[in-house]
Amino acid sequence: MKKLLESANFRERLATSIFLAVLIILSLTTVEARGFRFIFVFAGVIATAEFLLTARERVLSGDLRDDRSVLLELVIILIGVGAVFFTFSRNEIILILVSAISNDVLAYFAGNLFHDKFFKTRPFPRTSPKKSWEGVIGGYLGSITVTFFTMKLLGVFNLYFLLLAPAFAIFGDWFESFTKRILKIKDSNEVVLEQNLFSLRPLEMIMAGHGGYGDRIDSWVAVSTFMFLIRITR
Repeated sequence: MKKLLESANFRERLATSIFLAVLIILSLTTVEARGFRFIFVFAGVIATAEFLLTARERVLSGDLRDDRSVLLELVIILIGVGAVFFTFSRNEIILILVSAISNDVLAYFAGNLFHDKFFKTRPFPRTSPKKSWEGVIGGYLGSITVTFFTMKLLGVFNLYFLLLAPAFAIFGDWFESFTKRILKIKDSNEVVLEQNLFSLRPLEMIMAGHGGYGDRIDSWVAVSTFMFLIRITR
């Protein structure tokens, strides 16, 4: 527990977790999903701008021709955000957020509480050397549990989404780290904060300590894209 309390960005993570938990709980008593749509679109627009500004020099020089993963990252953001705005119902949006957020939050806490207690190897040693198997497994199982009870509350059930959505959340988080490695950056908002490009600095300051909007919505948009795939393949 002491290690968790002393971990990097603990206060920011805790505050964000509480805010999102309250938001989701309130959503269960409402009929509309406008608040979620606004949050998704707002974060998605800023994340896209953040991403393009970060990669702009390589885009302009043509260096992205062989970096398909960087372009795929942008496609996932656009599909994930667009699907929420145009396609999904209130219940689907809630499930996307619950699955992705519970995975992120519980992976963070499980990783810090049980770091190296059961596994000595890392799941993603090159892209995310600090992530542990304890965190990945804790996030996955925790997400399934929280999502299952949310489905019971909403009166819906989808086994594919229940079991695979946490995996997509993990993929989204990993893929964001992989993309940042290609772009040779630590945080997705560091270029914006340093240069105040297009006067986005005030918005980016909200994410100080969190790594930028791209870092915050990577799992959301991956799960949203998965939900969209379920929709179009029914």
